[in-house]
Amino acid sequence: MATESRADPTSKSEGTSVTAPCSTCGRPTRHVAIKAIEYSSEYRDGDFTIDAWDNYQIIECQGCQTISFRHLHQDSEDLEPAEDGDGLVPSDSIKLYPSRVAGRRALENAHLLPWAIKRIYDETREVLGSGLHVLAGIGLRALVEAVCNERQATGKQPREAYRRAGVSGCSHGVRRRDSPQPSPYGERSRTRGKAPLSRRPGSRAGRGRVRAQWRVPPSEAREQPA
Repeated sequence: MATESRADPTSKSEGTSVTAPCSTCGRPTRHVAIKAIEYSSEYRDGDFTIDAWDNYQIIECQGCQTISFRHLHQDSEDLEPAEDGDGLVPSDSIKLYPSRVAGRRALENAHLLPWAIKRIYDETREVLGSGLHVLAGIGLRALVEAVCNERQATGKQPREAYRRAGVSGCSHGVRRRDSPQPSPYGERSRTRGKAPLSRRPGSRAGRGRVRAQWRVPPSEAREQPA
């Protein structure tokens, strides 16, 4: 039968210094654990045992005095080589609240952004700091589209729309909802390498063009034997 036990909490790491990214300074700085509590637990199922250690800390940046929460988790199943190369040691899994990424300081005048753009910007920064890279990519795309719509930037090609909006480094097109859709007839298709629909053999105009090309002139038809 599986059992789980946890020892009494301790506060050995209280008052110690740790290095962590600071959301205000925008870089890793020295923090002091002003409050800390540690738990050690054991999960046992027959001869199978897992040991885990959790350290919860309230840390303060020594540069700007910003308060954050830090959670350090270790267990006997997630191991990595020791720094001296002698054996294996539990690896550190660290989470910071609020989430942040070193070197990703927020815009100083973000409050001046339009409401829709600022909302997308704030949520994208939050998921980026949480390590949710897929959602962060979706947020970046939505942020670029919001900027283009705000500046009324349109264009048949993606680069043209982004250039008008002052955005670079993107590869997808943006079109306003109220902009008219171009007719596919008489102009080149958006897909590079394809001819207009009027010149394609599969279209109605294209089939007529093919029949005209293979039509036998009347003079040649009269010369053919019966």
